[in-house]
Amino acid sequence: MNTPVLILLSLSSNLHRRHLTQGQSAAIVSASQSWVKAHVADNAPLNSPASLDTTATRAKQSGVGQRTQQLADKLVKEAPAELVKEVIDGKKSLNKAIKEITPPKPPVIKPESVPIVALVSESTQDEQLNSLIDEQQGAIQALEADNKAMLKVFESDDRLFTSVEEVKSLTEQNRLLTERIKALMDENQEAIKAVSYWKDRFLTLEEALTKELAS
Repeated sequence: MNTPVLILLSLSSNLHRRHLTQGQSAAIVSASQSWVKAHVADNAPLNSPASLDTTATRAKQSGVGQRTQQLADKLVKEAPAELVKEVIDGKKSLNKAIKEITPPKPPVIKPESVPIVALVSESTQDEQLNSLIDEQQGAIQALEADNKAMLKVFESDDRLFTSVEEVKSLTEQNRLLTERIKALMDENQEAIKAVSYWKDRFLTLEEALTKELAS
């Protein structure tokens, strides 16, 4: 086996003996595998970097999670050699380098707010409030499910952990909104009772007055 391949084998086998970040280790293995694929014959021995042909095997070799290894593979495949070297040398983090080669997301255009139309009747108002509560509860359940899934998959990634915290905040806001809607419904019911009471009083007084005038 030629000297460059021996060097790569030695580098891969001694990754855990050096004080490297996970991003450095993953980038070293990805870069080694990329070089070997370009220069080593297909019949290379199984214990060489050429056998690291899956993300799982590369992640095992570098001692990192598959998500981190995927990012390193993306870096080696798409980034300039200078940027890859900065990550391997520890001059730049893997996440920061990935951000540099990832195109910015297009701005999100928020839909114009639609004014709330006055409810036609008391029954219609109750139906719409109940429907709104159901929608809010469904949204809360969906956010909680997404939150749990994201925690399991991305709990080691600081950037995605921030997104999980935002989901928690939105979940709490939805819960508070639901409680407010319920309170408004209670107030609405009390108002309906008050209107009914004074209507009955008015009709009673009107009837008494009519009888008095008739007599």
